[in-house]
Amino acid sequence: MRKASAVAGMIVFLAGMNFPATLHAATLNFAADVTYALISPAASFTVLAGSGADSITVNATSVIVSVPAGQGFTLISASSGIDHAGATSGSIVNVTCDSNQVAILDIPSTNPSPQTLTITPTGAPCMAAAPPVPIAPQIPVMHGGGGALLSPAFKDLSFAVQPGTGAGPQNVVLVSNAPEAQAMLIGVSPDFAQASWMPYAATLAWTLPSSTARTVYIKFRNALGAISGLFHAPIPPPKDAKQAVNSSSTVLRTCTPYLTAYIRYGSTNDPVEVKKLQDFLREKEGESLKESGTYDQATFDAVKRFQKKEHASILDPWHETQPTGHVGKTTVQRINELACNPSGSPPVIPSQPSCPYFVGYAKKGDKGIHVADIQTFLAGQKLLSGIYAAGEFDKPTETAVKKFQAAHAKEILSPLRIASPTGYWLQATLRAANKLVGCK
Repeated sequence: MRKASAVAGMIVFLAGMNFPATLHAATLNFAADVTYALISPAASFTVLAGSGADSITVNATSVIVSVPAGQGFTLISASSGIDHAGATSGSIVNVTCDSNQVAILDIPSTNPSPQTLTITPTGAPCMAAAPPVPIAPQIPVMHGGGGALLSPAFKDLSFAVQPGTGAGPQNVVLVSNAPEAQAMLIGVSPDFAQASWMPYAATLAWTLPSSTARTVYIKFRNALGAISGLFHAPIPPPKDAKQAVNSSSTVLRTCTPYLTAYIRYGSTNDPVEVKKLQDFLREKEGESLKESGTYDQATFDAVKRFQKKEHASILDPWHETQPTGHVGKTTVQRINELACNPSGSPPVIPSQPSCPYFVGYAKKGDKGIHVADIQTFLAGQKLLSGIYAAGEFDKPTETAVKKFQAAHAKEILSPLRIASPTGYWLQATLRAANKLVGCK
């Protein structure tokens, strides 16, 4: 038997260990994803970050976990379906299978009674069409925070933060588009410390809990309990703010972003955004371009020249030496800076990525701006090229993630005792990517 007083980092239990092995603590708080490897049948279970338990016993064939009332706990398996036994009457234990055949066992933090479950692998991948198996009438899953899984059920989400109209710089307005959502979780840190779920509102006047906050984070939950990926947006200055930047009291102007979408050669792009890009390159950079609304070869080459000229703001944050021609995050930021400050005064929008840059998990089937950011990073790493759907975690993106995991196996795969890349953009992969863009 092995004992530990707390779970502070990554812990991996292997099939070759002496069984049973038990972790005990007042409460085991999982600050990172933890993987347990079983012998018979061969399978691995991963407890997601943000989960908690009183104890966990690992056997050759099962994992036994004790979860106190009011504590969330989520376990997944990409190698096998999940069975469980021991749930008490009135408890809430949800077992689902997502579209990628990842089995998910979730005890939400609303669970009213302590649970001691024996969790066993079925020995075969779960079926994607398998319905949830609740012990009690199913209610929306409320297990938020860094360990929440992304759900492919949400599509075409958007989120922005606008200056508030009330007195004080801590008043903002949150504007979101999430038609399927019934609830949302809002915070100023990606772990949603002290945040709680609230009814969904497309427009919400909100007071920042901290005057030093720089970013607002949000997740959405639908009627089936599926939780979206993590979205974030910078906090703008108040409408009446005057920002002195030097001794001469120069005031920075704020303006609506000129470009509002990413643009990629070979993808289906918004013609309006492409026309705005072409107009910018023609008027500001002296390029001879037609405002066709089509991201053609001439526009692509003009963007590469612009990226090379503005490499300090566009390429250097990615440790990239050659222009890509793809209008991604830092290219959009720099164009918006110049469009907003044509005189060359200090920009309102920082060109360096804020840390942590990558904050949301992702997997095949997910969509959103966070996926586009991942694709921009992978393209910069020379791992993603050719045809892929911008902003959609498609097959080429999954393949590129696997290549990235293989290239950084010592940091991503080895600590988990995983032999092959998974294609999931989870904590270890996210951490390695953040490190490469300068977020230690």
